[in-house]
Amino acid sequence: MSEERDNFARVIHDEIIQDIYASRNYLSLKNPDVEYAKKVLSNLESKLRQIMKLYQANLFERADINTSIRSIIDNVSSLYNKSLNIDLNIDENFLSDSDVKLIKLISVVSKELINNIYKHSKASFLNYNLYREEKNIIIEIESDGSNDEDFKRINDSKRGLLLLKFLIDMNSGSLDYELNKDILKTKVILEVSDEDNIIR
Repeated sequence: MSEERDNFARVIHDEIIQDIYASRNYLSLKNPDVEYAKKVLSNLESKLRQIMKLYQANLFERADINTSIRSIIDNVSSLYNKSLNIDLNIDENFLSDSDVKLIKLISVVSKELINNIYKHSKASFLNYNLYREEKNIIIEIESDGSNDEDFKRINDSKRGLLLLKFLIDMNSGSLDYELNKDILKTKVILEVSDEDNIIR
């Protein structure tokens, strides 16, 4: 919870306070640029709506996995004002509407990984694959625009990514990264129970 609060505080500073400060400066000029200040504030309103959607606790409730992943990409893309070439390959056959906990876990993990790509890399494309392999659920994400410094930051992370690894570990899973030139490949393995199809 403390980490989530820190992350949200950074979002407020980077995405909200800066725009408010800029608007105030435009209105404080000897000849205030009211129209430009209005434009900044209108953009801020739109951005705030996207942030609100991104942080809604019930974002993934009562939604199938395809809808959840597409909503994540739409929200994150709007938040960072970036448009990537997206290729989604989602095998929905192993999930049913009753797999609410499993869908939520997959969505939460996917949101963190996708958000990091938009926020920290110079990606132009994102390939997302979700499928089941025996007792495991596999999430594979590939994107470009990363470098050695990004890869080092991932491996040394003491914040969001570290907590994501803990979440995956708690669910009998693993998280692995591979960098080939500027292509970052991420693979998440989550173990599920055949008996009740929920995370152990």
